[in-house]
Amino acid sequence: MSTVVVCGGSVYGSLAYGLYLRSDAYRRHVEREVAAFLGLPTRIDALYPLTLRNALVRGVHVWLPESPVEIFRCGEAGWYAQRIGDRFHYSLDLRDGSFVIDASLWAKADYRRVLESGLGHDFAELNLDQVQVHDLDFTWRRPDLELTTQRAGGTILFDRDGLGHATLISSSLNDHRLDQPIHIRARFTPGSVLTMHEVQLESPQIPLAVLRLRSLVGAESTRGTLAGTIIYAEEPQGTSVEFTGFVEDVLLAELGPSRLGEPLTGTASVYVDRARAVNGELELLIFRGTVDGLGLGPLYRRLGIPDAGGTATLHVHRAEIERGRIGSLTLSGDAHELKLAVLCRLAGRGEVTGSLDADLRMLRMSDNTLVSAELDLEARPPTTGEGTIDRVLLKNVAERLLGFPLPDFLPKHLEYVAFGSKLLLEGGRLRVLGTHGENRNTILTVRLFGREVGVLYQPSRSFDVQRQLDQLKDTLDRTRPQMRREPPPAGPAKEAS
Repeated sequence: MSTVVVCGGSVYGSLAYGLYLRSDAYRRHVEREVAAFLGLPTRIDALYPLTLRNALVRGVHVWLPESPVEIFRCGEAGWYAQRIGDRFHYSLDLRDGSFVIDASLWAKADYRRVLESGLGHDFAELNLDQVQVHDLDFTWRRPDLELTTQRAGGTILFDRDGLGHATLISSSLNDHRLDQPIHIRARFTPGSVLTMHEVQLESPQIPLAVLRLRSLVGAESTRGTLAGTIIYAEEPQGTSVEFTGFVEDVLLAELGPSRLGEPLTGTASVYVDRARAVNGELELLIFRGTVDGLGLGPLYRRLGIPDAGGTATLHVHRAEIERGRIGSLTLSGDAHELKLAVLCRLAGRGEVTGSLDADLRMLRMSDNTLVSAELDLEARPPTTGEGTIDRVLLKNVAERLLGFPLPDFLPKHLEYVAFGSKLLLEGGRLRVLGTHGENRNTILTVRLFGREVGVLYQPSRSFDVQRQLDQLKDTLDRTRPQMRREPPPAGPAKEAS
């Protein structure tokens, strides 16, 4: 009889405990435990114990304190145990959920708080080996931009040395199916002093239209792509961010107003070989790129000068900027259809009709110093009528710049047949060369009394421009650009406690 009583009591006790595990009281108990563990308000809709150590949770909701906005939702979470040797090891499965970072509602301290709520624990002590993620949406939202990776999946592994290794993959961004997935990898040390050793995001080539940049730049993107890798790391000297990648074939007008105060015309492609910032300040930038069909009107208007028209192309073959200094720069470019009459009025002396083409064949800088350059200039007559040059301007160029006089009997306006020059800068000295004539040493040929006559020739000497180059270097040294931390976005964010 006693055996029956003991067995009955044991069965009753097990049954009672099993019923408790399935009760609403136990769900509330687990809900409080999870909230305390995360340090954030938490709600659990339903709890289904599978065994004494395994459980299935449905409807997990987490939000920030004093905020009605849900930052994390998980449709289903499974907690599983496996005995290995004399210890139980645990794994966590998260399915069908979302995680939202809203920069307009979060205080600055909220980012770290949320990060530490999930990772600021000693998982080795908890014997948690891995977290599996299935079909989770990750959203980063701010007033002018929203990015969402859909149905992301991956694994977070915790090794016996206390390190965490995370890998997440998503093949959808803002409801756009990607040809190749986005990869996110992280290496961190969890615990009370959470350290993100490295977080790496690799993005495949994505159409700019997918990013929905209208609120950020003021226009929809209809063309252009981007791709790249961003690496964030916490180092002894501070936090660092590195980027490699490119933006290709983007319409400048779709990037919104430039620093010149209005949209630019043309297209641009920029290829960043390496960009590195430490504690928010740019340490190194190595890039190359091209701008095609750049209208110069906004530049004239910003400078407050008459519009001389023209379009330009710029090729940056290689630029290396280190801590605000131009370590090296090699570029070329050209500008066409510049109105000569307007340019002459800006100079304040004489007039030339027609247009100017400028071909910068090469410009090279080193250590904030202009080392060498080669520039071709060619005047072209108007499409209708003759191209003329004012005698006053011609005499100024000949006598003041080139150092030889011209006869006084020249007419007030001369028709030019060919007008061009090559400028060579090397070693602080400038040479002015001709472009045509029998020996290609003629700068200006005019039609005089029905004959073509060369009237300006290249000077035999070069010009010392070292003082001007030194002034340019001093200016660059005084205005060393720095990339600073972006201030937190404006919005109804609460103050950090």
